[in-house]
Parts: sequence; structure tokens; C-alpha cells
Amino acid sequence: MGKTELVIILILFNTFFVLFVVGAIVYIKQYQQRKKEHLKEIEIKNEVHKRELLATQVEIQQATMQQIGRELHDNIGQKLTLVSLYTQQLLYEDRVPEVSERIDQVSQIINQSLQDLRSLSKTLTDD
Repeated sequence: MGKTELVIILILFNTFFVLFVVGAIVYIKQYQQRKKEHLKEIEIKNEVHKRELLATQVEIQQATMQQIGRELHDNIGQKLTLVSLYTQQLLYEDRVPEVSERIDQVSQIINQSLQDLRSLSKTLTDD
């Protein structure tokens, strides 16, 4: 093996070594880039998931409020209306002025409660 062959082998070895190092560096850079892209994609998916979750929570809250509003209006409102009618009936049937005055006060309280209930119910059922 002559000097020239040894020099050629050394040059080839160094060339392959440099190519190997450059290839490893390129691979590492590409890997880091893919990793960053993957993490960014995961972050975007998490944001989308959080937004969807928040939208679902808002929808559930609105549906609950509407249900409560309907229940207040339909159930309690009807009962208060019936009690109001009964007190009005008592007011017209009773002839004792003191009792009539109390029945009138009770009737006013019931009617005010009905107005408050309707207002609350409307607030809960409106968007």
C-alpha cells in the first residue's frame, strides 16, 4: 500500500465521516422541526377542545335557565294565579270590613309576586 493509496483512503474516510455528521445534523434538525409541529398541533387541538367545552357548558346553562323559567312560569305562576282568584272571590263574598282589608292586602301581595315571577321567568327564558 503506497502513500497515495493511504491518502485516498484517508480522504474517502474523512469524506464519509463528514457526510455522516452532516446527515446526522440534518436528521436531528428535521426531527426537532417535526416535534415542534406536532406540539403546535396538539396545542391547537387543546384550544379547539376547550372552546367546544365552553360552548357546551354555555348551552347547558342556557337550557337549564330556560327550563327553570318555564317551570316557574307554568307551575308556580299558575298556583299563584289560582290563589289570587280565590282571594278575589273571598273579597267579594266577605262582608266584614277588617277581613276584607286583610284579604285585599293578601291579594296585592300575591299579584306583586306574580308580576315578579313573570319578570324573573321572562329573564330566564330569553336568550
